[in-house]
Amino acid sequence: MIEYKKYPVYISLLVGLCLCFNVSGFNATQKSWIPPLERKVVVDFTDAKAVDVLMNIEQLAGCRFSFNSSLIPDSHVVTIKAVNKTIREVLDKMFKGKLMYKSKNEYIILTKAPQQQKVITGYVENSKGEKVSGASVYDNTTMASATTDEFGYYEMKIRRETPVQLHVSKTTYTDTTVSLQPSSTTLQNIVIVEEKDTTIRHALHTMRDSVVSVLNDVSEWTIEKWVNHPNVENIHDSMYRDFQFSFVPFIGTNGRLSGNVSNGWSLNLIGGYNRSVRYGEFGGVFNMNREDVRYFQFAGFTNIVGGNFEGVQFAGFNNINLKKTKGFQFSGFNNLNIGETEAVQFAGFANTNLQNTTGVQFAGFGNVNLGEVEAVQFGGFANVNCKKANAVSIAGFANCALDTMKGVQVAGAFNIALKEFHGVQISGLVNIAGKVKGSQIGVFNFADSLTGVPIGLLSFVNRGYHKLELSYDELGYGGLALRTGVRQFYNIIGAGVQQNTLRDSVQWCFGYGIGTAPKLSERLSMNIDLTSKQFVFANVDHLNLLARMTVGLDFHITPHLSLFGGVNVNSRFFDEAADPIPGQESIHHFYEERLDNTYSMDAWLGWTAGIRLF
Repeated sequence: MIEYKKYPVYISLLVGLCLCFNVSGFNATQKSWIPPLERKVVVDFTDAKAVDVLMNIEQLAGCRFSFNSSLIPDSHVVTIKAVNKTIREVLDKMFKGKLMYKSKNEYIILTKAPQQQKVITGYVENSKGEKVSGASVYDNTTMASATTDEFGYYEMKIRRETPVQLHVSKTTYTDTTVSLQPSSTTLQNIVIVEEKDTTIRHALHTMRDSVVSVLNDVSEWTIEKWVNHPNVENIHDSMYRDFQFSFVPFIGTNGRLSGNVSNGWSLNLIGGYNRSVRYGEFGGVFNMNREDVRYFQFAGFTNIVGGNFEGVQFAGFNNINLKKTKGFQFSGFNNLNIGETEAVQFAGFANTNLQNTTGVQFAGFGNVNLGEVEAVQFGGFANVNCKKANAVSIAGFANCALDTMKGVQVAGAFNIALKEFHGVQISGLVNIAGKVKGSQIGVFNFADSLTGVPIGLLSFVNRGYHKLELSYDELGYGGLALRTGVRQFYNIIGAGVQQNTLRDSVQWCFGYGIGTAPKLSERLSMNIDLTSKQFVFANVDHLNLLARMTVGLDFHITPHLSLFGGVNVNSRFFDEAADPIPGQESIHHFYEERLDNTYSMDAWLGWTAGIRLF
């Protein structure tokens, strides 16, 4: 058994060696993920052989140089001093741009640079000497551009026959311009100055950059790398080209500056991304624009415009405009406008507008407008207007107005206007509205109040005409009826019973009618009714129809109780096999006729009286 107390020196030595190995391994691990050209070194040589300097860098940075021996002869001496500089910067100072270098794994490969440089490289730094990533470097004449990587390095292919103006932009930094002559060395380090900004905007930028950094760690395909390309965020200069061609965004004649350039015409094989378009744009699949587009835009799948659109817009699937839309829109599926719309819209499925809409809308399924509307609408299924509307709405199934509406609603099944409605509602089934100044035409009509006329099988107006009637007539029938609608036009649904003494059974009838009740004075009104009743016997089921016109007076004893009475003109059309109506035999008939062997018709005068409630 080893006693540690007897070997203190050996134990200390062993611990020290372990620490040395751990530190050495830690440094190697740190360098291994950094590309060789981006590793920083400290060198200080005077009139030393270039080959010796390279060997020293190999030992410091853990990399290897690969080059032809004739490229760097032993006689080549250099004087260099660099503190905490990247190997790329050290090589540039040593060889003055006469060599090119690239890295592969742990090797740095040196080759002879061409006489005419066609590549500009360098670093973007802040005033503290720290490298700045995500900065945009561009030339707005040739449209060449690059974005600095995580080490602040950029590389840009560009012709160097004439002087070049390099522009550098980065959010929270002041825009910087650097002039380069054709004879300038390859590596161009550019210093940019941070803006002194303590506003809320600066705080928001900082928060956004933090969120984007986290998202970029999760996935390569983030908004920052697609629509919010660094050039879009950094560059605020306005650039214009008469024409641009692209295969996909950032691969075309405008390169990575696509989102910063306004074009006269834009032709995109698959898709394009522009700042704006002045005259027209064609895209095989899609078109994307940060700002305004005018006159014409065509896409096989979708058009997306971040600004205003004016003109004619075609898309196989959908059009999306974030600001004002003016003109014509055609889409196979949907037109979606976030801003105001002044347009004629055609959509295979739906037109959806989030702000005020003016124009004409055609949709295979429906039109949905969240803002105010002045339009003519045709929806295969429905039209929905969420705010004030002055419109003609025609739908295969339903129209829905959530706010005040003026105009016409025509629907195969339902019309709904939740608030005030001025105009006419026509439906195949139900009309529902709040305060109506106009008319409703449908099988069932419902309203809170109505100043016009509801026409249908049954109309109910909350602040309209409602009467529950108990009556007795010349035939000895006791009747119960409901009158509902408005005074100008109401519906009557009723039933009656009578004791049939001939058969010693109960005979009953049911019927429907319409009427009007003009007011003669505060307490007195007139009733003019047209009704039809079918008489039903206990053992016989035959046609026995009585049509009746009644003219009478209604006197109000109280606001909710009245007495009425009137005269009837009766016309009975019946099957001769049907039982006679009891009491009819004692009535004088002013008309009798046998129509054929089965049916007959007669007529007489009668009376009715009773009380009405409500």
